[in-house]
Parts: sequence; C-alpha cells; structure tokens
Amino acid sequence: MTEPFLITNKDKVLRALQLTQLEGLKEIDRVCRKHGIEYSLDGGTCLGRMRHGGFIPWDDDIDVDMTPDNYDKFMEIAPKEIDSDRFFLRCKKTDPNHYRSAAKLEIKGTVMEFGGWRNAKIKAGVFVDIFRTCYLPDDKELRENITHKLFMIHAVENHRMLGANTRALRDNYNLFWWIVSELIPIKWIMKWEDRIIDKYGRTKSSWMVDDAIANGDYGGYPAEGSDEFVDADFEGITVRDKKNADGFLSYQYGGDYNEWLPPAKRLSHHKWLTFDLGPYAEKFDIPANYEDYITVKYNEDKLKQMQRVSLVMAERVAEICRDNGLEYFVLNDCAAEIWAGPLLVGIPRKDYEQFLSKAETQLGKGYVLQHHGNTGNYYYSHAKVRLDYTELRDSRIPEEIDNCFHSGFYIDIVPLDNAPNDKNLREQQARLADRIDNKLIIKWTRNNLFRFRKSKFKTKIKILLLVCKTAEGIYNRLNREIQKYNNENTEYYLYSKCESRGFVTVPKTSISKGQKHEADDIESVIHKVSKRYAACFLNYYDSKEYQLSVIRYDEKANRLMTNEEIINA
Repeated sequence: MTEPFLITNKDKVLRALQLTQLEGLKEIDRVCRKHGIEYSLDGGTCLGRMRHGGFIPWDDDIDVDMTPDNYDKFMEIAPKEIDSDRFFLRCKKTDPNHYRSAAKLEIKGTVMEFGGWRNAKIKAGVFVDIFRTCYLPDDKELRENITHKLFMIHAVENHRMLGANTRALRDNYNLFWWIVSELIPIKWIMKWEDRIIDKYGRTKSSWMVDDAIANGDYGGYPAEGSDEFVDADFEGITVRDKKNADGFLSYQYGGDYNEWLPPAKRLSHHKWLTFDLGPYAEKFDIPANYEDYITVKYNEDKLKQMQRVSLVMAERVAEICRDNGLEYFVLNDCAAEIWAGPLLVGIPRKDYEQFLSKAETQLGKGYVLQHHGNTGNYYYSHAKVRLDYTELRDSRIPEEIDNCFHSGFYIDIVPLDNAPNDKNLREQQARLADRIDNKLIIKWTRNNLFRFRKSKFKTKIKILLLVCKTAEGIYNRLNREIQKYNNENTEYYLYSKCESRGFVTVPKTSISKGQKHEADDIESVIHKVSKRYAACFLNYYDSKEYQLSVIRYDEKANRLMTNEEIINA
C-alpha cells in the first residue's frame, strides 16, 4: 500500500481491516501447505495480486477458492487444524445454520455484520471467504443450465439462512422457485446442490465456476490454468494462485483488467452495519471511532455533510431558476444543520415545465435530471436532481426498479399546482390525489409475483384490483387530477410531500424561501433516516476524513485529483 492511499481516517481504517484479514489468509495457507491442499486467490483478490501486488486499494475482503476435492479435504481437516484460539471456520460442518457451501474463516475477537447476518443473529468476525469451484459440462447449453441452477440454489440458501430477498430470487421468481424457496426443506436443497457437484463438478473439463453468488449467473469461465496452482507474492507473503491468472482475469474482467477503474467506481462493495477489530485495533494508528469510517450507519457528521451537499445542489437549481426568470421555493428547512430527508424545491407548474427543459442542458457535469419524460419506468409525480458518482437508495422502492435509473444522492423538484379556494373542494382534491398516488405506487412497485407474495393481505387485494390498469394510465390520471385547477386564479397550491408521502395544500402567501420547521433531536433523525434510506455513498463529495484517497488518485500522473478534475474528466 503506497503512501497516497494512507492519508485520511477512512484510508487508515480500511488498511487496518485488510491487514487483519491477511492474518486469516496466512492461516489458510499454513493449513493447506501442511496437508497438501491446493487453493488459489479468487476474484478481486486475484486481480489485486496481479495489478497491485496485494489488495486492490479500495477492496474490503479476501476471496480464495478450492476445487471440490481440495475443498472437501480442507473442510474435513481445518476445523481440527486451525488455531482455535484465533480463528473459527464457519461452514456446514461447524454451524448447523450455515446453509452455503461457501465458507468463512473468521478471526475471533472481531465483528463484521451486515443486515442479513444481523437478521439471522450471526455474530460473524472479520473473515476470509472460501469458495468451492467446480467443473462444468463443455456443452454450452447444458453448462449455462447448470450454472443458472447452481446460482438460484445459492440464492435460495441465502434466503433461508439470512432472510435475504436477493436480486436473483426477485428477477427469477416463478412458481417453481417459489416452491423451492418457501416449501422445500433446506437439507433437500443442499443435497440437490451436492448431487449437481458430484455429477458434473469433479470431472475435469474446459469450464469452471465458483459458488460466489455475487459473481452472478454468467456461465462460468475457462478452466485452462485455473485448476493449476503456483506460488505468488501477495502483500509480502507467499500464497497460492492460479497458474493462468492472466487468462482467468481477462475472461472475468476483460483484457484491460490492469487498467484502474474510474474514480467513481473505486468503492468497497460491502455495506457493513457493525465493525469491531477487537484486539487487532491496537496494532494500527486508527481513531477510536474507527467504526464510523467503514460502516454505512448514519451519524451526526454524515448527516451534516449530506445537508451541506443538499444545499449546494439546491443553490445550483436556484441559479438556473434565477437565470431564466423562474419562480421557486424551498419547501422544507434549508437552514437545518443535519439532513432529515431530501430537500424539496417547489416550482409553480407554469415554470416547472420550463425548468425541466432548461435544466437538461444547464445543470452541468456532475448532475443528473430525472423525470417521467426522460427516464423509463419512472412514475414519481415530481422530478429529481441527482448528484453523479453518488448513491442514495429509498428502501420503499424495490431495488430492481431503482436499478433501472440513476440512484445518486438527490433533491426533489416538485411542481406546485393550483388548489381551489373552497376548503371542501381543496381537501377533496388532496384526498383523491393521495388515493391515486397510492394506487400508482402499488402498481409500480408490486407488479410481480415475488412482491405479491411478500405483500400484506390488504395490499394483495389492491394489487388484484389493479390488474387491468397500467402504471402509465394511473400516472396520467394523477396528473389530470393535480392540474385540474391550473387554469383558475386561486390562492392555494397543491404539491406532493414526496418522501413523506401524500399531497398537501397551502396558501400561496405562506410559501417562502427556506421555510422552517421544528427540528427533531439528533437521535430521532438518525433513527428515521436509517429506517427509510439504505446506504448513502457520497464518494468524493464526502468530508475529507470519510473519503478514500484512492478515489482522487490519478495513477498516470501519480497525484490526487480535485473534485473539478474528476467531474470534468
């Protein structure tokens, strides 16, 4: 690890994690060499060895793999051979609730949790992943059929073990996989996997696959040189790796795998909720609150930075409005110190449409405008301005929908429509808009078998009643309702509260820039934000100590780049 990558607190904490994980790799290597068991580095760990001589500077785990015979031998010997004072091998043999063939060598005295493990009440330590590779048939159609079947079995195993509704299940959910995932005993599913391995995976062929579910349903990789092993240097220690690591990496990542990823993609991919290095923390120069720098939990510092970034984004929107003579209002508290949800910028309907057309070209690099007119499968009644190279996911929107469009950190741009002066008509309009919007959200986000299966009874009834409706049709009806009075001269506005859900009406005279609301205490805000929003990655828009220096590093010029250089690259 070179000096440019050990500047910020996040750099130092990630490096401390990597060096702790290295202790696990050393132990695997010791046991394997002693008993003649072959293994190799896998995935990003193999890539890091070839490209960096060790860890990829932004990586946060170690992966190794073993062929079935080596894997079986290791699982038989390792529970008795490893240093049990320091390590625990979590596998089917040592943990009756572990439903995956992929095992983990965990370091005792440490803790690393993500949501699924917490749901399953697993107290997992800092770990090294141990994957089982197997051979595949040379026939392409049969090979793809086998890899898909194994992939889905692993998804079901994860579902049973962690309560995780993986993307694999959501995307492939049908009657057959519903029966498998919900009704078939897990022991039968695990035996099914082992029978597939015994039938195909132990006979040498030209293709292989490992059981890392994150690698996806891709049909495997060429076996040439991936089932032969050589000594290699990794972080100054000698380990085993694939003889043809170049061929493996070229197939998995492309022939240009030695080229660094763009700065925006140099991110650790796990979303840890708890991180504790235990006694290993004393070895490294890291801050006492080191957990804050590697977990995705929200804290006061992070929410303050998110609010600062929101205000910069809102000011860019305001500049476009001022430059084009458009009226705008901030509909929630822009003076608050911490972020309690996306800022809402309201623009009267007559100016809202102009803003959408102007902002397409005037927002500039680093920003992304989203609305129904320019984004497929987008059925919000308002627009969003998102920050490129960042991520913020709304937990109420299914991931398979969120993945259809940019998921960066955002502020909401809300059209302000006229509401009637008559109180009863005004309340009637807001209630009807709420009902239509609720139908739209259900149709949009629950329109598949998997979501139907997981919905509550009342929601299932609503889904069935909307079978003959389309999301586009409901969206158009909503827009007709909320714009019904725009040709009248009224004293009230109607607008969507967006993240808070529902439509409200307010006197036009009461809307002013920077409306203030009574602030909740910090703990309450953190709780609400954590419940509503999945991990927020601000990337290099984060405050300095929470950044990885590597996301600013220009490997060709051997220096750190500025925000402006990265955005304009």
